[in-house]
Amino acid sequence: MLQIIDEIKQHYVVKDRVAAIVDVLTSQHAAGFYDVESPAEFARRISLDLERVSADGHLYLKQDPDRYAAMTEHDEADQALAALLEKQAVLSNSGIEQLEILPGNVRLMRLSQFRWSPRRTPRDHADAARFLVEGDALIVDLRDNSGGSSDAADSLLERLLPPDPLRPRSKQSRQRNRRLIGKPIFVLINAGTGSAAEAFAYQAQAERVATIVGMPSYGAANNTRFTPIPPSFVLSASSNIPINPITGTNWEGVGVKPDLSVSSDLALPAAHAKAIALLAAKPGLSAAQAAAYQWALAPPSAIVAKVSVPASKRRRYAGCFGVIALQLRDGKLYFSRHDRPKRPQQVELVPLDANGQFLAPGYKDLRVKVEATGITLMHGSADAVERFERGTCDSGDSGGVHSGHAL
Repeated sequence: MLQIIDEIKQHYVVKDRVAAIVDVLTSQHAAGFYDVESPAEFARRISLDLERVSADGHLYLKQDPDRYAAMTEHDEADQALAALLEKQAVLSNSGIEQLEILPGNVRLMRLSQFRWSPRRTPRDHADAARFLVEGDALIVDLRDNSGGSSDAADSLLERLLPPDPLRPRSKQSRQRNRRLIGKPIFVLINAGTGSAAEAFAYQAQAERVATIVGMPSYGAANNTRFTPIPPSFVLSASSNIPINPITGTNWEGVGVKPDLSVSSDLALPAAHAKAIALLAAKPGLSAAQAAAYQWALAPPSAIVAKVSVPASKRRRYAGCFGVIALQLRDGKLYFSRHDRPKRPQQVELVPLDANGQFLAPGYKDLRVKVEATGITLMHGSADAVERFERGTCDSGDSGGVHSGHAL
């Protein structure tokens, strides 16, 4: 306990909070609040008191035997810590959890944490950037990314943001990715977005080169100093207060405020819909490009709008259409296609509008249009269709009038 208190006294950057922090730790220790057998519980109780008094998300104690061991490796602590961080970067692909092409050629990257290894991470970031810059628009998903290395955040900023239009001659701006100039960029955040992840979003927002979508972030801006605490703990304590050169402040305690506020679960479809709408509004599009963007726009827009279909209509939609069956169960419509037994069956349809048009998840780019007399399947566009008349259910391939290709 004395080492924790001494470290806070010597290095904690918010000096006017030090006395209150020390008083709480001292009194709680004297009262036996920290007298627990579990190391994890000991760290949790210390951290609760530290954050309660300081309101600083970077002031905490963590049980971390691997990092502690690396930091206390007598003559080779730097090498041991570097080896540990490289191992973590390799195992997590430097935190890059997902790369995906969304409809409309919107490229998505999901980053779960900012891991850093000087030998590994720049290559991982470069590989991701090569994929992402080929998109017509970009979405960087930082929801529930608690942060990590500021070096990793700086590396990714260079590769995934265009030059800073507010400071075009700065060294930082000249290192940016010029292939991203003019492309819509969106960054997703929520209350679980912290530290280095917030730094990425805050910088992008300050430069006005990206739209921030979601909920306000956690609010942990200060730079951190890590100290090993015997026998297996690491103390994190804020040691520096960063100031953004554009805003003259930071996001400590208040978080990054989104430009487009939506619930966390709707952040991705909201960003996707906004990206497609911007692309569809560009001048000079060919008729084919405009149609493709409009086709891609409907699903995320419907999800954000939370389109629902009245129960009376759902009941009327259910029935048999040759090899297609729509079953009503628990108020929801389920799609099956009996002539394609290896494809997904009993798929819950997602309404695109209140007039009988649905998505069929599990089928690539399929729309289902239900009418009183039959059902139309649209494959990738409204021109490639299959039509099935309402009637009795068939078990084989019959009853369909085809145009284009079938599943």
